Amino acid sequence: MRYWICALLCFSGTLSAQPLSLQQAWQRVEAVSDKLQAQQQAHQRAEAELGVANQLGDPSLTLRGSYLRLDRAVQLDARAINPLPQMLTLLPPGLLPPLPDSAWKTEISDRDIYHASLQAVWPLYVGGRIEAAKSIKAAEVEQQKQQTRLDTQERFSSLVERYFALALTHRVEQLHLARLDTLKRQLANAEALRHQGQIAEVERLDAQVALEQGQVALSQASRRRVLAQMALDTLLQRQGTELSQSLLLPRQMPDLDQWHRQMLATHPALALFGAKEAQAQGAINAERGRYKPELALVGNYSFDVDESLMSELEPEWMVGLTLKVPLVTNDGRNDRVRAAKSAQLQVQHLKAQTRQDLELLMASREQQLSQARHEYLALASAESLAKENLRLRQLAFAQGLGTSIDQVEAGDKLLEVQTARAAAQYRCLVALGQLAAMSDNQSLLFQLLKSTEIQ
Repeated sequence: MRYWICALLCFSGTLSAQPLSLQQAWQRVEAVSDKLQAQQQAHQRAEAELGVANQLGDPSLTLRGSYLRLDRAVQLDARAINPLPQMLTLLPPGLLPPLPDSAWKTEISDRDIYHASLQAVWPLYVGGRIEAAKSIKAAEVEQQKQQTRLDTQERFSSLVERYFALALTHRVEQLHLARLDTLKRQLANAEALRHQGQIAEVERLDAQVALEQGQVALSQASRRRVLAQMALDTLLQRQGTELSQSLLLPRQMPDLDQWHRQMLATHPALALFGAKEAQAQGAINAERGRYKPELALVGNYSFDVDESLMSELEPEWMVGLTLKVPLVTNDGRNDRVRAAKSAQLQVQHLKAQTRQDLELLMASREQQLSQARHEYLALASAESLAKENLRLRQLAFAQGLGTSIDQVEAGDKLLEVQTARAAAQYRCLVALGQLAAMSDNQSLLFQLLKSTEIQ
C-alpha cells in the first residue's frame, strides 16, 4: 500500500512539473477555482428554489392528529332541547314515577378526546401569484447562470494577465542576465586594457560601476519574476508552474468587428440585466395578484379513533371550495405595484448604461491591442539598430577608439528597446485575451496562439 502511495505522489509531482499552455492552465482554473465553484453552488441553489416554486400549485395532503384531556365529560341534557320535561309537569302528581337527573342526560364524549383526519388543499387560482413566483425563480436561475459566466470571464482575464506576466518577467530576467554577462566581459576587457596601460583607471571604474548596477537591476527583475510566479501559482493552486508558451504573438489576428457583435449579443452582463428585468416583471404580476380573488378546493376525511357519540355524529368526509376576495386591505397594494414598476425601469436604464460601457470598453481594448502590436513591430528596427550600435561600440573600445561609457550606454539602450518590445507583446496578448473573454471566444484564442510569429 505504501508503495502505491509513493508512486502516486511521484506521478502527481511529475505531472505538476510539466509546462502548461494557456489552455491547460485555464482547464485547471476551471477545476480548482474556489470562486467558480462557489458560483456554481449558487446556481444549483437557484435551481433548487425553482423546483420549490414549481410545486406551489400542487395539491397538499396533511395528516393531522390530536389528543385532548377535558376537565369533565361532555354531556347533553335532553331537557334543554326537548319540551317533553315541561309537558310532564302538567300531569297530575303521582301519575308517573319521578325520573332521576341522569335519565335526562346523555354523555356524548368522555374526558379523553382523540381525533385524526386527512386534510387536502388544492389551490385552483391565487390571482396569478404562483405563476409570478415561478417566473421570478426562473429568472433568478438565469441570473445566477449569467453571474457564473461573468465570474468565468473575470477569472480568464486574470489568468491571461498572470500567465503572460510571468512570461514577461521571465523574459526581462533573461535579458538582464544576458546584459550582466556582457558587462562582465566588458569589465574583464577593461581590466586587461588597463593592465596594458591602454586606458585610464576611470574607464575600468566605469565598467565596474556598470556591472554593479546591472547586478542590482537583475536582482529587481528576479524579485518581480518571483512575485509573478506566486500570483500564477495562487490562481492555479500549484507550486512552481512552468509555461509552455512565451510572449510570441499569433500570426493571424481575429476579426474584431465580429467579436464586437458577438459581445453585444452574448455578453453575460447584458443577459444578467435581462434576467433582473424578468424578475421585476414577475414582481409586478405578483403585486397585481393581491387585487384578485383566491379559489381553492378543500377536503377532509376523519378517522374513527374512539367510540364516543361525538365521534359518531361527526361526518366521515367532506369536500368543498373556499373563496377569498380582498376588498379592503392594509398591505399597500398600490404602492407595492408602483415600487415593482420603478424597479423594472431602474433595471432597464442600468442595462442601457451597461451596454454603452461595454461598447466603450471593447473599443478601448481594441485600441490597446492595435497600439501594442504597432509598437512591437515598430521597435523591431530600433532593436536591430541598438544591436549594431553595441557591436560597433565594443569594437571601438577594443581598438582604443571608444570609451567604456559608450559601451555601457549602447548596452543599456539595447536592453531598454528589448524590454519595451517584450512589454508591448505582453500588452498585446493581455488585450487579446480580454477581448476573447468579453466575446466568449476563448477557444478561438487558444487556436490562434498555437500558430505564433517567429521571435
